[in-house]
Amino acid sequence: MELNDLTKKLRFRKYFYTIPMDKERWQLRTGGQISTLSGRSVADLIPLILPLLDGDHTIKEIISSLSDRVDQKVVLQVLDILNKKRFLEDASQEPSFEISDEELKRYVQQIIFFSHTCDDKYERQDDLKKAKILIIGLGQIGTEVLWSLASSGIGKITGVDSGVIEGKDKNTNPFYTKEDIGKPKCEAAITTIQKLNSYVLLEGIRKEIKSTQDVEDLIPEGCNLVIVCMDHPAVSIYDWVNEACLQKSIPWMRGSLDEQIGVIGPLIIPYQTACYECYKLRRESNLSLHAEEIAFENYLKDNPDNKVEYGTVIPFVKIVANFMALEALKFLSQFDFPVTCGSILQINLYTLEYTISKILKLPRCPVCGKGRKMPAEEIWNL
Repeated sequence: MELNDLTKKLRFRKYFYTIPMDKERWQLRTGGQISTLSGRSVADLIPLILPLLDGDHTIKEIISSLSDRVDQKVVLQVLDILNKKRFLEDASQEPSFEISDEELKRYVQQIIFFSHTCDDKYERQDDLKKAKILIIGLGQIGTEVLWSLASSGIGKITGVDSGVIEGKDKNTNPFYTKEDIGKPKCEAAITTIQKLNSYVLLEGIRKEIKSTQDVEDLIPEGCNLVIVCMDHPAVSIYDWVNEACLQKSIPWMRGSLDEQIGVIGPLIIPYQTACYECYKLRRESNLSLHAEEIAFENYLKDNPDNKVEYGTVIPFVKIVANFMALEALKFLSQFDFPVTCGSILQINLYTLEYTISKILKLPRCPVCGKGRKMPAEEIWNL
């Protein structure tokens, strides 16, 4: 924020504590940021200037109010120090996009958080409001991801699942009631969450995915991110989503719960990061039980309906789902760089120990690299 306009109204950000240390030092701090302002002139001016930084006074009015006690240059210097350390915000700032007062109230804590990372605190919320995402899988993890992202104000979310709600789903998922048993998961989850936040557009599609083309057909126009949420291993679906998203240049990420291990990522940016095939090939080259793992993956491909019930506890599901939602929010609003971009995060949910493994691209990956099969017209463009 620039202070060259004296008509600008300034507000001291409300989430900072102001603590006098002694006659020549003041501490200004929030959870992760501590700043000490020292010097007699600064220390003397802080208690005078803070009451005027209430959003109702322009810079010119602040200078005028203190003119009989403090030189104008000193006032401007102190304001400049506070501004550079991000203690001040423009009180006249309004959203540059269409959003109702009720929506602003709903997302107020999130907007305050965004103000830590950029001058325009509404900009990040605008990014979320414009975003369109596709969630594949509305089991325990997928429903939690759907709820978390809908609560954050994503503009449009399409949820896909082929299953129906069973008694066990009602017992492990707070979104379902006894009356929902037998209903399609995509219908019940979307209907319930839509009632909880009517400001987002939700769509449910009941479909069993059996090919890359199925995934391509499901990806909505203008989609920003595809999220695959699996309560069980789903090797074929990951392959199909990977190929479809590469074809359409749509970023995608996955998450799953494998007994006590939560797996989030990689978040794949087509042709920029390693794709899922790159990850699989590198992983397979380092397996200690290579033959066993390959046999397991082939079995899953041949028997997609044979799903073993590992069992879990609700906090495990919520941890994985909310890590996924957080990474999605980072990517969509750019308030921080997703740690799973081109990397895979694994969490031992017993010990809460985690590892982050970088996935490097394979130069001749058969899916995303120069080794992929291409139609003749593409080859001429290389």
